[in-house]
Amino acid sequence: MPYNEFAVAMIQAKLGGQDFLKRVQSGSIPTEQDLMKFFPPAEQDQAFQNSIIQKINASAEELDPRTGQRFIGDRLIERAAQKHFGGDAAAVPSELREALNDGQSSDAVGALSLLDYRAKASQYYQATSNCTN
Repeated sequence: MPYNEFAVAMIQAKLGGQDFLKRVQSGSIPTEQDLMKFFPPAEQDQAFQNSIIQKINASAEELDPRTGQRFIGDRLIERAAQKHFGGDAAAVPSELREALNDGQSSDAVGALSLLDYRAKASQYYQATSNCTN
């Protein structure tokens, strides 16, 4: 996760972490031992949580094109998911673009689009949080 500043910081803080990152960034596939040493599951979870909190906070300051107001509720979750999937610069699709299926950028294997990921994240959030708008 070299794009995740929190992951990078955790890895760099370890003895040999800088060299590990350089190897991975140059295309080397890390071994399971290396991953457990430099970026174990608990730290992966923490890096994700820190990153998604940052995306939620930043998204809460943006204007929702549907309402002209700041993102809140489900739309805030959807926007943070868009940023997680497509990067912080992921465009906010307008309702017209969504209706025309524009903005269908997808993952490397073409399994999910930005809009699909946003919808799946929202559905998961609704199913697990027992909250409403």
